[in-house]
Amino acid sequence: MRNIAGNPGFELDKPEPWMLTGTRASLTENGVRSGRAALHLVPGARAVQLLRRLEPGALYVARGWLHSVKGKAEMTYAETHKETNGKLLFAGARSGTGKYELTTLLFRPELASGSSLGAVDVKLSLYTEDNKGEALIDDIDIRRGELVGPDLLGAVQFDQRELERWKTGTTEPVVVPDGGPGGGPCVKLMKKGYFSFALEGLAPDTTYAATAWVRGAWFRFGASGYGSRTDHISINSPAFVPRTIGFTTGPESNSVNLYFMMPADGRQAFIDSVEVRRVELR
Repeated sequence: MRNIAGNPGFELDKPEPWMLTGTRASLTENGVRSGRAALHLVPGARAVQLLRRLEPGALYVARGWLHSVKGKAEMTYAETHKETNGKLLFAGARSGTGKYELTTLLFRPELASGSSLGAVDVKLSLYTEDNKGEALIDDIDIRRGELVGPDLLGAVQFDQRELERWKTGTTEPVVVPDGGPGGGPCVKLMKKGYFSFALEGLAPDTTYAATAWVRGAWFRFGASGYGSRTDHISINSPAFVPRTIGFTTGPESNSVNLYFMMPADGRQAFIDSVEVRRVELR
């Protein structure tokens, strides 16, 4: 399948089909990753592209090179019929590393409730976190993907045995025997901190999907240490939902650190059925 992003390298004389919002979103010839132009974002600036008639339930892989000159850059998506979801599903948060890094965003478009349409329109947005900072973005690639091969974590459920394989930090996790989405055990995080797992034996230059069933108020599910800094999504759901993050290993990387991050005390996060599988691009 071809790259379905229009003007993916920002090489045309005009930004279309990207819609630039804010007073200082622009194309620049300075600091490009490839070709002659890149997208330049400053506080309040945003670039949005409408992807039409995507297949409901199919896996799509959006990858782009983000350079956080100052602050963090982000890439998000939202179905046009429920755009508020874009606030809950975001990837590509970057600290100011001073170089381009590859960020990966996986999504499955969903039809609106009761819709008789056979396709979904999606908006892909590029901007800086909290509309602060400065970023360069180049070489966007969006195509279909498929999960292939076995689950590399090999965990059927999150019981006490599985918990002992994870680094718990200060999160004070406990196993809830019947608290999972299917009535089985799950883990509950009680305190601020990181709950993480180091997975070895990955292939370089390969895209992977990590999926977990999660519920709770405003915590993060992410991946780091795979050749780039961090890709993550934010979780905010009162009921268990499956959530997936994507990451692409670097040319010399064969490992990843998966994590759940509690940003503050006084909240609870519930996690179950974490799995990691390779993504084959179509």
